[in-house]
Amino acid sequence: MSTLISWEYRNKDHLLRETLISMDKPKIESAWQRPYVNIFKHFKLEEWKKSTKEGDVTGVMDKTLKCTVYRIRGPIPPANYIQLPKTSTQSLGLVGRYLYLLFKPIVSKYFVVHFDAVTEGSQVIRISFSNLFKEFKSTATWLQFPFVCSAVEGSVYNATAKTAKQDLVGLAPPGVKWTCLMMDLEYLLSFYLNRHYSHLKSIKLCSNMFVKNIFTSDLVFEPSVTAFKAKRAGLVLHDVSPVPREMAFLVPKGETWHDIYDYIRFPSDGVKMPFDSIQKGQSSPHKKDHPTHCTPVRANPPTVSVSKAVQDRVSLIQQITSPKTVPCRRWRSSQIITNIPKVHLDTTVLPHCDKEIRESGDEATAISDESAKLIPVDDGGIHVFAGQSGRVSVEKCSGDTEEVVCTKVPTPTRFICQKFKDHKGLQPDPILKLKRIIGFGGCTMKCAAWNKSGSAVAYPCHAIVVVMEIDTGQQRFFIGHTDKVSALSFNGTSTLLASAQTGNVSLVRIWNFNKGNCLAMFKTHVHSVLSLSFSFSGRVLCGVGKDSRGKSMVVVWDTAKVSRDGEVVVLAKAHTEVDIQVMKIAVFDDTRMVSCGRDNIRLWRVRSGALRSCPVNLGEYHCLEFTDVAFEEGHLADKDPADRMLFACSKSGHIIEIDYKNVVIKNARRLFPSQQKHSHQRETVTFNSGAGIAINSISVSAAFCATGSDDGYLRLWPLDFSTVFLEAEHEGGVSFVSIDPNGLKVLAATTAGNLGYLDIPSRGYTTLMRSHTNKILAFSVDGIRRHLVTVSEDCTIRVWDLDSMQQLYDFVSAEETPCAVTFHPTQQIFACGFSSGVVRIFNVGNSSLLAEQRQHRGKVIGLVFSPNGEYMYSAGSLGSLALYNATEEGHHVIRILGNVVARGSYHGPDALTVSSDSRYLAFVGPSEYIVTVMDAHSLDEIMLIDVSILDLETTTLDTALKVCYSSAAINQLLVTTSSNKILWLNAKTGKLIREVCNIHKTVSTSLAVSEDIQYLLTAGEKVIKVWDYHMKQDINFQDLASASGNQNKTGCSIFIWNVAGGCCKTVLCQHTTEVQAMAYSRDDRLFMSAGDYRDLTIALWDTRKYELLSTTRISNPLHDLAFDPTAVNEFACVGVGGVHFWLVEQTGNEVQLKVHRVSIPDEVGADELTALCYNSDSVLYTATNTGKICAWDTQQNRCFMTWDADEGEIGIVQSRRYRLMTGSNTKKIRLWAVAAVQEMRLEGTRARSNSVLLEHEMILDGTIVSAVFDDIMNMGIVGTTAGTLWYINWAENTSIRLISGHRNKVNQVTFSPDESHFATCAEDGSLRVWVMHTTELVVQFHVLNQSCLCMAWSPVVHSRKCADKQQIVAGYSDGTIRFFGILKTEMELKIHPHPVAVSAIAYSMDGEVIISGGKDGLMAVSSSRTGITIRVISDHKGSPITAIECTRKKYDEFGLDGCEMWLAVSSDRRVSVWATDWHKDQCELIDWLTFPAPIKSELCDKSTLPPSLAAFSRSQSGIVVYVGFGAKPEIILYNLYKKQTIKKIPLPQWATSMSPSPGGQFIAIGTNGRLLKLIQYPCGKFQDFAGHNDIVHFSQFTPSGKFLLSVAYNEVLVWEVQNLHSNHTHIHYL
Repeated sequence: MSTLISWEYRNKDHLLRETLISMDKPKIESAWQRPYVNIFKHFKLEEWKKSTKEGDVTGVMDKTLKCTVYRIRGPIPPANYIQLPKTSTQSLGLVGRYLYLLFKPIVSKYFVVHFDAVTEGSQVIRISFSNLFKEFKSTATWLQFPFVCSAVEGSVYNATAKTAKQDLVGLAPPGVKWTCLMMDLEYLLSFYLNRHYSHLKSIKLCSNMFVKNIFTSDLVFEPSVTAFKAKRAGLVLHDVSPVPREMAFLVPKGETWHDIYDYIRFPSDGVKMPFDSIQKGQSSPHKKDHPTHCTPVRANPPTVSVSKAVQDRVSLIQQITSPKTVPCRRWRSSQIITNIPKVHLDTTVLPHCDKEIRESGDEATAISDESAKLIPVDDGGIHVFAGQSGRVSVEKCSGDTEEVVCTKVPTPTRFICQKFKDHKGLQPDPILKLKRIIGFGGCTMKCAAWNKSGSAVAYPCHAIVVVMEIDTGQQRFFIGHTDKVSALSFNGTSTLLASAQTGNVSLVRIWNFNKGNCLAMFKTHVHSVLSLSFSFSGRVLCGVGKDSRGKSMVVVWDTAKVSRDGEVVVLAKAHTEVDIQVMKIAVFDDTRMVSCGRDNIRLWRVRSGALRSCPVNLGEYHCLEFTDVAFEEGHLADKDPADRMLFACSKSGHIIEIDYKNVVIKNARRLFPSQQKHSHQRETVTFNSGAGIAINSISVSAAFCATGSDDGYLRLWPLDFSTVFLEAEHEGGVSFVSIDPNGLKVLAATTAGNLGYLDIPSRGYTTLMRSHTNKILAFSVDGIRRHLVTVSEDCTIRVWDLDSMQQLYDFVSAEETPCAVTFHPTQQIFACGFSSGVVRIFNVGNSSLLAEQRQHRGKVIGLVFSPNGEYMYSAGSLGSLALYNATEEGHHVIRILGNVVARGSYHGPDALTVSSDSRYLAFVGPSEYIVTVMDAHSLDEIMLIDVSILDLETTTLDTALKVCYSSAAINQLLVTTSSNKILWLNAKTGKLIREVCNIHKTVSTSLAVSEDIQYLLTAGEKVIKVWDYHMKQDINFQDLASASGNQNKTGCSIFIWNVAGGCCKTVLCQHTTEVQAMAYSRDDRLFMSAGDYRDLTIALWDTRKYELLSTTRISNPLHDLAFDPTAVNEFACVGVGGVHFWLVEQTGNEVQLKVHRVSIPDEVGADELTALCYNSDSVLYTATNTGKICAWDTQQNRCFMTWDADEGEIGIVQSRRYRLMTGSNTKKIRLWAVAAVQEMRLEGTRARSNSVLLEHEMILDGTIVSAVFDDIMNMGIVGTTAGTLWYINWAENTSIRLISGHRNKVNQVTFSPDESHFATCAEDGSLRVWVMHTTELVVQFHVLNQSCLCMAWSPVVHSRKCADKQQIVAGYSDGTIRFFGILKTEMELKIHPHPVAVSAIAYSMDGEVIISGGKDGLMAVSSSRTGITIRVISDHKGSPITAIECTRKKYDEFGLDGCEMWLAVSSDRRVSVWATDWHKDQCELIDWLTFPAPIKSELCDKSTLPPSLAAFSRSQSGIVVYVGFGAKPEIILYNLYKKQTIKKIPLPQWATSMSPSPGGQFIAIGTNGRLLKLIQYPCGKFQDFAGHNDIVHFSQFTPSGKFLLSVAYNEVLVWEVQNLHSNHTHIHYL
């Protein structure tokens, strides 16, 4: 063994002499090695031709890096390694000064790394480092450095490492990170050995570690900045180069590199012992004081004594590696800056840096100059150097596919990039990461599996599949199931893992076990999968479950292509009446299976696509309930593979041996307890007669058999079952056993929730996992000792170790259920409350009961210690509250109060909360409406807060559910309520500070605040939500943007509305035609609008004052745009040709839109992208006009997957996490499960469309044009072109029509006599009846290929015969008139009195006659009973009839008989007024009115003329109100008695509709200016009401005058009429 010498100090002369030595370059050819060498790639490591591996070296998928890495493990490092080159006689010949090693130590293991470097004198120097080395050692040919593994920030290990005075080198701690280690080989040889570095000869990586790659280079790379990001951002770093893509570690969106990984530069400036160790430095890796490209310069060491040599030597190293000055960076201009003005910019010095670079705070870009001083400013620490002209020189990089559009804003605008920088969401995202799971089972305790090597066990815990390394206890999680996992199975090599979930429609997932990703997910079409079995080759999977009729169903799938393209095909399936509990595929033949169940054992075989079976003749054993089967292992070359034994076990204790080839029973044995019992020894088992022991599981190896039985024993037998040679007793019945592939360990699961294994060589038993067997009711954490205590409905109290997940203690209470528990804040004791009202205090250290208190009669619903540990409090379900002295061992009672806590157990187990300063106690009580605050020392009442009166807008009383104190530093009390709110209350005054509504779908069941008052956690409906406590990240949607058409050809207006106030804030005018799409950024600080195919412009607005920041013009039409939810300044748009990815940047007052355009891949087969939406996992979904969905990687801007989602054009896509909704012009909405897409993104272009699963599909009534869904895509609102809003519930597979409207022009509106309903008719031939107050659609009549032009509702009839008869009569474009019965919802009569379209219609006052007018001017009088046309009136012939109206009159009024008169209006400005008595068949003309025509009528286009309209005045008899096209716009009032015009009211515009109110005060006038005018005609006052999107072509008051309906094309607005001095209230909109 070589002698290792520790150098304590260095000779001063040597140091001085070394400074003068010239560092010549090596003579090896090195041009090809610039800028870096990827060693693994260059030497083709995966082929192992130029390298060698020894021992346990495998490639595995790392979940953090999302790529394949090499795992080197084994107890002896020299026996497990990777070596480059292959032999010691070869040399790598790599001359790069810096060596980069990307690796991660394995937790709780040692590792060793060796580098052989060659000096210029051809001397080979070995450089080694390891966490096994305790101190630095060196010889003339060997340098040994200790390696200090850095732990998770804030952990106990890390905190100890900062202050420890002893060696911290040792096993890699939990949470050790992936590390980029940079070693300066030139510096190491120069400093430690006074040698000149030439090249690297060899590398040897020894266990235990993960390694990604090794690189050499002459450049110092900054790992947190990739080349892609640097180029994209125009980033220029001095003295540091961006890391190449091959070296880059994956950084998820929203996270920073240095939070996830470690960067170690050696030599470092770390201060942890031992010195001269490789450790993470103090300064940030991107500080400016790093080793540069300069040759290291030695400084003179101080004169020291030997005892202080080590400490001073560290100081010397730090002086060398941390130069005091850094050369300043030169500007392009040679101008000398002598005066630095203050520059205030809301941006960074590097405007092109993306979000991650800005967050890292790269200080390497700062400029140091002795002649310039930095003047601090108040804009976030941003310092800008400017010349005298005030301009800043910035270098920018642009790619070939990028286009920069820069628009100057006319007025100086302060852009909000600085706010972008300050605005941080809750990071990382997701903010919670699953770390450990304590538990086993959930659905079944008969489900677990070994991997091939026997080093790990897979088992279910509710909806998660857990894989645990049995040596280290580390867990991996396979997450994706939505219900409890019911079955698991590995293939023979453990590369594939299949898992099934229970439920009505059970799903099966197939996982890549090494990588942890889901390869395929498919429905099984059975209600619950009971068993899964993979064939040894992994090419066949078999599953068993129950079909919809309760029959057993067997399905066999072909999985041969699942690893390559995710394809799974059903080979065969069968339904059978026999019971099947377990089914397994034969190891020797993928087409053969065996099953067992109640009363049967069956052999199965797949042949020619059919699945057939035959039963085993069980003879006298045909009534047994078989629980498991297993094939005999091993095979002899001279025997048929099928010539082997089959073993089956049963509930009665029988073990049946079956000759598989001949299908006959060879042996039958039964397991019995021994008849002899001894007090000094346990009971043995025999195969005698008597009551048998139920055997639940059997497993067979080549040498022995293992059984698990109800008596709690795991037994090992020889294959002849002659005796038990090994057994292990468990707490409960053994439900499952499995021998590992090596035959050395036996896995056992019990009904008590335990999972463990028996090591056969050592005969030792290891428990892997314990769990409660029933619902966990409460828990508490001891943060000092890292213990967890839980209580459950299984009547147990269990104490767990948080790090090892092992159960430490178990307290059982058989007669009462523990329901509340809490740890003492400092002592090793906890208190537990029970359902009987008893409170017991336990000492964890000695497992003893300290005290027992019986102060409550009901269940304990609250139990808590004060934070200072002086007091304990308990609350009972019957309203009692107790205060205890926690400083005494007996915890004596100080005070008891009754009826102060709200009764019931709903508020438990955390009904009480104590402030962090231990001064106040709060709880819900004495009623559920009140929160009480008490003095925590005396229980004196301080304050009562009534939460039921805090919301004045609701009519229901709110109740308090949970209470929680935040830190005493801010004095706030939080309360959750039954109305799904969180209330922030002032803890001293009870005043409401703020509230958040709709925190969960249902009520919140738990509430907690982090100690640093940064986060708030709520739980409800199986979801945990993390909130920003101070709600600084909360987005309040106060603004609503809407766009209108280009009215009067002046351009399109965008209205910005204040939602809370209901008023318009501002109007934006930028686009010359219609706006195609609009979007707000994630933080609501940017607003984007895009014009249609004629406008082709994109406008960017600042939402603070809605100022225009930038505009740009695109070359192709745009269909949709959206902001990236993970970035505040990135968005994408789609249209003809491809996707545009945009980046918003600012330089000074200039805003730039930087675009990267990506074309549609040819394989998509489409030329237009019609819609898009972002997913939170760096995935962008786009839809095409051919029905395809494309998935894009937003980090690389590439399309990696596509699938056929519809048969037509998809116009809407919505994404929420693992679900995607599509809507198309085929009227279909579809819901897709896209959980596998993220995994496909990481795999690249190998993604296959069958990884996506169609979950639901619905067909609605029109093309899907809009949609909005909740956060988990369970329910939402969808709009169609049919004018309908649908409520969609995917969970219940229901669609409910919420609001309906017309898709075409609405021609007329009419009312029921009682005003409870109204009806509309439209151009599409539909007639719809609505409820007045809710605008709910009641019934619809539709005549195809016709237009419904007019209609009338039958009047009130007082006769008994017709009292219940309500009709609507409607006129159509083909001249027909149809009668519809409202109550019968059917057409009752159809007549055809007109040869042309019917343009006006009305009922007589008694309802017996209908009067209709056509477009030819003819009017028909028809019977409403028989449909017979009684009379035809031709006085208006030649001019279309525009209106008909009937009213009552006195019998002999106007000198004519009859109690009714009516008028008709034609488009030639003529009005005829008639008096009628239909019973006598009399109809006489009262007056003929002709209104003057305009002077120059020949210049007018008749098709655009305003209509001629007339109506009777409701308040003044004999008055006719007329509007029409005349000399000027006006309303004319004509008196039939006086035969003259009595009043004219001028109008600013021509009237397009008119309706006098029944009260006689108002006249409603519609105009082509989209306004509704309400005129008080006695005095001429009027008001205008906006809100219509088109010409108001019809308006009508209800019979009572309380409501007014106005129609603009297909919109119907319902107004509430008040008076002229107060506004109309717009209450409904169709």
